[in-house]
Amino acid sequence: MQKELQRYFNGPYLKKNQVIFRDYQNNITNNCKNKNSLVVLPTGLGKTIIGILLLANCLKKYSRAKIIILAPTRPLVQQHKISCEKFLDIALEEITLFTGKVPPERRILLFNSSRIIISTPQVIKNDILRGRYDLSQVSLIIFDEAHKTKGNYAYNFISSEYINTCTDPVILGLTASPGKDEEHIQEICNNLSIENIIFKNYQDKDVREYVYDIDIIIKLVDLPIELVELSTIWYNLFEVFLRFFIKNKLIPPNKKYYSKLDFLGLSRDLTLS
Repeated sequence: MQKELQRYFNGPYLKKNQVIFRDYQNNITNNCKNKNSLVVLPTGLGKTIIGILLLANCLKKYSRAKIIILAPTRPLVQQHKISCEKFLDIALEEITLFTGKVPPERRILLFNSSRIIISTPQVIKNDILRGRYDLSQVSLIIFDEAHKTKGNYAYNFISSEYINTCTDPVILGLTASPGKDEEHIQEICNNLSIENIIFKNYQDKDVREYVYDIDIIIKLVDLPIELVELSTIWYNLFEVFLRFFIKNKLIPPNKKYYSKLDFLGLSRDLTLS
């Protein structure tokens, strides 16, 4: 039996035979073209590729399209830049990475000349607040790690500005973990003006063929003495704060384990109060 030929996404603004075709990614992208969408995909199922495909479609649709990709950390921003350069058939100088280290005057010039701007949200927020540019001519904004869209995070400000200044805004939110409760998910949707939610997991029929077993090998290593000492200092400091929080009834006492979510919730409550 002849082996099935590898299929690729090919088309305008995509490098030939670089993006491997997956049915579910194609379906999701088609479903996000004209709606503000939140895509929830587990790690390893290619959220970045969906962003690339929607981005390429936007460049094809609008001859003067300008797209912004936002991610919460500089390493993630750098990864998006690498992906754009790898998969998109577009001049490298039209893909721009924004950081706080780029002088504001330079960012203004780059914003006006670039087609794809990749940045942490705080840089874009600060530039908008200072009137360096606006989002009226932006065709698409991709919010990576969209679950961070809560409280006073910069994603909220940017989304609101975009919706209010652009005549035809399109938003794509990407996340692997939107939250467990309906209230949190609804908050994300409200803050990003989401009208379309797409959820996939490893068990979905159109996803299963792309999921492979992973062999996990656990190797135990001895930590250097410097890290052991730092760990002890951190643990002792943590104990001081923990006793303070419990004494003042800010967190429940006598829990076996306090997770990161406990302290994120405490931070949110203290901010609101």
